[in-house]
Amino acid sequence: MTITERFSKIADRAISAGLALGRSLPLVSRVVARFDAAYTDWGMRRWLNSSYQDARFEVDYSASMELARKQIYFVENNPVIKRIENLKIQFAVGVDGLMVVPNAHDDTMDKAEIEAYNEAKAQRWAEFARSPDLGSTLDFSQLTIQWERCLFRTGNIIVIKAYDEQGNPKIQTVDRLRLMTPPQMMAEEGKTVCQGIRLKKITVPVVTIDGQGKRVKTMKEIVTGKPELYYIRDEFEMDKFAEVPAENVIHKFVAQQPGQMVGVPEGTTAINLIHDFTDLHILEMQASKIAGQIAVVETNPTGELSTRNHRQVGMKINSTTPNGTSVTKNAQVDYEVTVGAQKIALKNGSKIEDFMIQRPTVAQQDYWDFLLSQICIAYNVPKLLVLPYSLQGTVTRADLAVARDAFRTDFELVASVAREIYCWWSQRDLKQNTANYNKKIPCCPNLCEIAPPDSPDVDIGYSASALATEMELGVTSIIDVCTRRKLDWRTHLRNIAKAEAYIDTLAGEYKVAPERIAYKMFKSGKMSDTTEQAPPAGSSAATEDDTKQLAAPTA
Repeated sequence: MTITERFSKIADRAISAGLALGRSLPLVSRVVARFDAAYTDWGMRRWLNSSYQDARFEVDYSASMELARKQIYFVENNPVIKRIENLKIQFAVGVDGLMVVPNAHDDTMDKAEIEAYNEAKAQRWAEFARSPDLGSTLDFSQLTIQWERCLFRTGNIIVIKAYDEQGNPKIQTVDRLRLMTPPQMMAEEGKTVCQGIRLKKITVPVVTIDGQGKRVKTMKEIVTGKPELYYIRDEFEMDKFAEVPAENVIHKFVAQQPGQMVGVPEGTTAINLIHDFTDLHILEMQASKIAGQIAVVETNPTGELSTRNHRQVGMKINSTTPNGTSVTKNAQVDYEVTVGAQKIALKNGSKIEDFMIQRPTVAQQDYWDFLLSQICIAYNVPKLLVLPYSLQGTVTRADLAVARDAFRTDFELVASVAREIYCWWSQRDLKQNTANYNKKIPCCPNLCEIAPPDSPDVDIGYSASALATEMELGVTSIIDVCTRRKLDWRTHLRNIAKAEAYIDTLAGEYKVAPERIAYKMFKSGKMSDTTEQAPPAGSSAATEDDTKQLAAPTA
């Protein structure tokens, strides 16, 4: 038997023994489906330094303060972030703030009585809105702009319902910085107190299992996530805190997790990107300044510049010592003699050339643009509004439609604050204002209308045509349009009536048709003269197309 045959026979026996052993062993493990993202492949990707935890630990006091600190810094020092904040204000609350229009309702009351009630309520609300804040002289519209800034910078809007020294209802806007747990209560932080908010406790029946496996029903006190008290630090005395009941505090923020007690700025995912973007700008600016200082570069065997044109002169400088003694200091000043155009000579092997800088390169500029796109995405604001550029019309309208809904998120938060303030003020106005005595009050006296500002638009004609179509179909009304434009619809319609009556007066005075003085817009913005009438269907002047248009539709 050859060596090859012997080796083949040994291999066959080993394989047979291995197969027999494999059939005799039980199945230890099997291949199962899994989420690859749930496992870490060491060496393939970096470890993510995070954990899944409750919201009160995820957004603790130090984390929320640090995020707010960085956000405020970049708003104050980065023009891109300041531009985004201005866009939020412009399209979330408007440059002139939000407008609250009383709109009480009661089907059992006469319409004239309802209108009279709303008009009187609007006048009293205007008096309150002229200076509603205890801590400033801002009016209500300006306060809505301030609330939007607070929401953008800190992620929180905190307003306290209060009263002035005469007992009149007032409000007070509080900075997020002043909402904190008092030092003497830090032991309860994360338990019954969360970042200056004391949580409400309730007693509920619970069922527990004892050591013998029996079910035991007992009463237990638990901590809920509903606020009971707010601890507000004094603005001037840092060691004093005020306890404000939760029903007197309006606290609005975007709750990203259940149990979250305070908000964070919207662009938290972009803060590090903004930091990198700013650092890149600083470094490139330093390089540009160095490049601006260097005009030409001379290359020669010695590596030094020639000093033939340099001179030195001695100067005597009179000075006085601190004790009043007069002294004379000697100083040597170097200067270079240059008169007009220069003629220079270089040694053999030397050369002189302009200093040119090629940074930032095209690749660097593209990366900057990519960073800017990520920053805009993080704030949910189209890059087209931050840095306008040319874009196809349909894509632009789609992008702006998404932006409209994004701005609507901030509007709803600020508007909810305004609605709650109006409802609170209205309830006290009904009880305290003598003008309401012996008068019938509507069943829904605290209703009001608050409309968002106009959304970003690039095609006024297209939008006007769409608005006219909506009004024809009854989807929207003159009340909605006036409210969006910060107009009182009652006053607006009254002004239209006054203008129409004055036109009729002028027409009678000068013996001209009213249509020659003013026109109205009909049919999606198309101008039509009321004197031009379509020929009747039965007349000979009517064409076949006109007859088809004038004929009544059939079922």
